[in-house]
Amino acid sequence: MPVRWNDDEVRKLVHKRVRANMREVGQLLRDKVVQKITRPQARRVSAGRATGLDPSKPGEPPKIVTGRLRAAQSWDVFDRGPLEVVARVGSTIEYQRWLELGTRKMRPRPHLRPALKENQRAIGKLFTGG
Repeated sequence: MPVRWNDDEVRKLVHKRVRANMREVGQLLRDKVVQKITRPQARRVSAGRATGLDPSKPGEPPKIVTGRLRAAQSWDVFDRGPLEVVARVGSTIEYQRWLELGTRKMRPRPHLRPALKENQRAIGKLFTGG
């Protein structure tokens, strides 16, 4: 009996499974980032503006001042070409990039990259079935 290989069907099945795994990766990392930036601090509100009284130190994840950054965390999965699936985690809040990477005047308060690094094993297990 001849074996028939259906290349298109196999590609579709693999793509579907990879997208499902990437959705799990996105949700996992979003949750881990939220955990990292859920560190309260004393704050003062003056003229409607909140100021943290105990800011995070360089190298630490940012602490909560208003909760806006934490509330804005999201994730998305999209195709970038026929064989590439990407999970994007973070927010559109401009200062998230400044906190993660630092600026000329402020050292970084990383929280996205450490969440990815600390969860590499769990992410790998999603793709290997381990």
